[in-house]
Amino acid sequence: MPDFKYVGTNLNSKKVKGVFSAASGDEMITSLHSSGIFVESCYEIPENRKPVYRLKKNELSDFSQELSTMTESGISIIKALEIMLRRDIKPKIKEIYTALYDDISNGMTLSEAMKNQGQTFPSLIVNMFKSGEESGTLDLVSSKMAAYYTKEHRLEAKIKSALMYPKILMGLLVVVVIVIFTVILPNFFKLFKDIELPLVTRIVVAISYGITHYWYLILLLAAVIAGLVSYIRKIPSVRYSLDKTKLSFPVIGKLNRIICTARFSRTLSSLYSSGMSMIAAIPIAVSTIGNSYIESQFPKVIDDIRNGEALSSSLEKIDGFDIKLALSVFVGQESGQLNKMLDSMADSFDYEAEIATQKLVTVIEPVMIVFMAVIVGFIALSVLLPIITLYQNIG
Repeated sequence: MPDFKYVGTNLNSKKVKGVFSAASGDEMITSLHSSGIFVESCYEIPENRKPVYRLKKNELSDFSQELSTMTESGISIIKALEIMLRRDIKPKIKEIYTALYDDISNGMTLSEAMKNQGQTFPSLIVNMFKSGEESGTLDLVSSKMAAYYTKEHRLEAKIKSALMYPKILMGLLVVVVIVIFTVILPNFFKLFKDIELPLVTRIVVAISYGITHYWYLILLLAAVIAGLVSYIRKIPSVRYSLDKTKLSFPVIGKLNRIICTARFSRTLSSLYSSGMSMIAAIPIAVSTIGNSYIESQFPKVIDDIRNGEALSSSLEKIDGFDIKLALSVFVGQESGQLNKMLDSMADSFDYEAEIATQKLVTVIEPVMIVFMAVIVGFIALSVLLPIITLYQNIG
């Protein structure tokens, strides 16, 4: 359904403007008229103009920080975007800023313009900016979003950095194995043409021959399997089962629980402290968790809260969150400092995520070393056995 930008007057003769979704312009005018708004002008927001690039967390942080700094200094939104466009930025980001500038010039608010960019901006930052516009605290909200995405980016960067060594080790292993099977072993096994080879050696020869002569079929098969796995993982029921399974692994499960809990805590804290009601804030916070199994439990939580149950009691029933979250929420509710308690817990969970990542690396490294030793030992055995057989025949 297309979106329409409109300008009109209400029953009090005051100017009003906004974005309305309708099947046609006539339907929008009729709907708004029944609500007491008389449309003076409107136009359909073109879908094909919306950028498809999704801003990364560090880019969202930079955008929010610059906006906060300039609006706090008294610079208007439109002027701030004009200044941001003069900077040396990536072409894709410049396209997004240009689209925002054009939409705001045509009468949209910043949050409406951000929403109009499709999936470029997460719903969290759009809703936070909308709340800031309504309360007149856009500079404070922008600063809070800058801090939020900075922390999220740092946590992701630390986890990626910790896992970089195992990834490099695995990459080197693959390269070494390919070189051994395609360059070294084929020439070596030519020496044993007239000898009956042991089973281990025959297996290695077959693998080497397959990689050397049918590498294109192996690559094709790998691509098909990767595509099939990617497609299957997107099926809701499969994704649900995988997300549930990920939480049950000894070390990886704990890391996933901590990260999901930290995301929810920080997002809920940001939304709640901006003046949004708990019922409205929870669905947005849930969308940032990144685990469909945990997310599927929240409709019941929202119903319980609507029926008068305390947030801490409802969160205690969630399978997949760290138990400390419910306890901290209870303390925050009793002390009247819920948003501060949630933010503090998110920082604590970020630190625990770093520790859990380091523990994961300490487990992965010896496993990979053993795995490499098994492969190297298997190859060495396949080479030594024919040599021993050859010496026995000579003797």
